[in-house]
Amino acid sequence: MLAVEKAAAAFEIYRTFSDSKKATFLKAIATEIEALGDELISVFVQESGLPEGRAKGERGRTMGQLRAFATLLEEGSWVEATIDTAQPDREPLPKVDLRKMLLPIGPIAGIWCQQFPISVFYRWGDTASALAAGCPVIVKKSPNACRNRRIG
Repeated sequence: MLAVEKAAAAFEIYRTFSDSKKATFLKAIATEIEALGDELISVFVQESGLPEGRAKGERGRTMGQLRAFATLLEEGSWVEATIDTAQPDREPLPKVDLRKMLLPIGPIAGIWCQQFPISVFYRWGDTASALAAGCPVIVKKSPNACRNRRIG
């Protein structure tokens, strides 16, 4: 419950961030992942039993998704803003001015089945899209995830 309360409090702040500030945040995450270098790849391989090439591919995809969402934020069309102007003289009834755009809805919760902490890579597309929209993300490992088992 504490995670939900903290995410709700974070949402009240994060949702007000400009698209530019959110883009900077997503790029910073990608840069930090990249900066971890071979140490991150080594931990991924040890925890998952997957080959190094797969780990590097997942890391590259993750950084690419974060940067792609940052680019979309900078471009701005993601909000799908529309304005349907008023027609006060319309018969039989006047038409009011209607404005519409996409807005963040609140914290997003994800329950992940992977048992390896580094396999967050597998879900970064979901996480990046939520962060880009202005929604904090709560991550919880599934209690049904296998434990201490290597894949491969």
